[in-house]
Amino acid sequence: MPQLWEKLSLYSCPKEPVQKVIERMVCAGWLWFNCVKAHPFLFEMDWGHGGGFGNVQMCAALRTLIFPFQLPGLRRYSLNIVGEDKLDACFYVPKNSLQNLRIVALSVLRSNAIKRQRVRYPRFENAPRLRMLELCLPFDRYHDLKNLHFPWNQLTHLVILDGLSLYGWRDIIRACPSLKRCYVVFEENAEPEGLDQDDSVDAKNQVLNPPKLEKLVDLTIACHRAIKSDTILDLQCPRLQELTLFSQHRYGGFSPTDQPSSFYRRTAPHLQVLALRQQAIPAFDVLRILRMMPHLVELEIDCPGNYDPILRELICLTPERKPVATPVLAPRLRTLRLVAVNHQGMPSKSTFSAAPLIQAVQSRWWAGADFDASEAPAIAYLDHVTIVHDANHAPVVDHVTRELQRLVQWGLELVTVLQKTAQHWPHMTKVNLALPRHGDEQFEEWRREVLRRGE
Repeated sequence: MPQLWEKLSLYSCPKEPVQKVIERMVCAGWLWFNCVKAHPFLFEMDWGHGGGFGNVQMCAALRTLIFPFQLPGLRRYSLNIVGEDKLDACFYVPKNSLQNLRIVALSVLRSNAIKRQRVRYPRFENAPRLRMLELCLPFDRYHDLKNLHFPWNQLTHLVILDGLSLYGWRDIIRACPSLKRCYVVFEENAEPEGLDQDDSVDAKNQVLNPPKLEKLVDLTIACHRAIKSDTILDLQCPRLQELTLFSQHRYGGFSPTDQPSSFYRRTAPHLQVLALRQQAIPAFDVLRILRMMPHLVELEIDCPGNYDPILRELICLTPERKPVATPVLAPRLRTLRLVAVNHQGMPSKSTFSAAPLIQAVQSRWWAGADFDASEAPAIAYLDHVTIVHDANHAPVVDHVTRELQRLVQWGLELVTVLQKTAQHWPHMTKVNLALPRHGDEQFEEWRREVLRRGE
């Protein structure tokens, strides 16, 4: 039954002639669009073909495929295209035909043969229900939002994959006051020095009035190298619940010279999930940050230095199985992930000992402790522990595994992953490190959320 058809995906083959590819896509698209009519559906097209269109008829045929917006049932639209010239040649979005569109994913790779010229991008400002935007564009396209015709102020979910500069970030984040979830990857040359030296009146006003995202609850920031500017961490996110910072290539991230504690202090009241992946923040600074966050439920650490001081402050019972007298770190913690892998370019090695980790986990399972139930500390069970380690930590991890076997039988989920060193890794987003909220899996959760709400 056509009303049950939900998704149409079209993929071009670069090895085939352009005209043959278009003819095949037109036939498939004609059948689909005539059957599905006004029923809700999702459409994605991967035009990886680098060839030109050849003639006006080919251009018109492909245009109706790339931009099928005359169909009112379209809810999610995805386009992956090579060459900005394809956008310019096929530019066509009828007005008042985007009323049900909720998600747009646009990936455009600039062809080497095309100069950096002004290109007309599709106009989506007349999409009243558009809530999620996924972009992967040439980096300079983010510098002028006037040429990107999106309803920024109504977006609740934003994904920018690669290419964003700090200048672009500064403008986009101020244009999106309704954001709830944001995932952004900065380009390799993010121009931090240029921002820091910007003496314009507009730049000074933005420093004095940092952006405030009242509704933001989930933020992931990725970068290719260490970023020294405060432009990223000057955000005001009073309701932030989940924060992930990670570096995609080698060892980088947010420089410890940034003194990021003020940002963490601002976000601490509601933060429940913190993931520091390949971050050049020393372990002793991480401990100082964690002391500000009493509501953490999920913690992931991948930083240089010794994790033992952090683990010791997680211990909530003495060797005599009585509550410790000092305040306990992260009393609500239920998930702990430690990464101890000697990444290439690390300022110092990540390391930990077996004893404090064992004691920390065992103390969070206080069965048999020497106190009445009424005296039990307000500590959550530590249900999930994941250890990603290199060969140097294998003996330590083996010892931890043996000592925690009884807790595993009681219900503890203990996962250990032996990982090669960073110089042997592929791109970080392609590696399965047993770590959640990674790449497209995370985005798919957001897409389902947006489609389910139907705002």
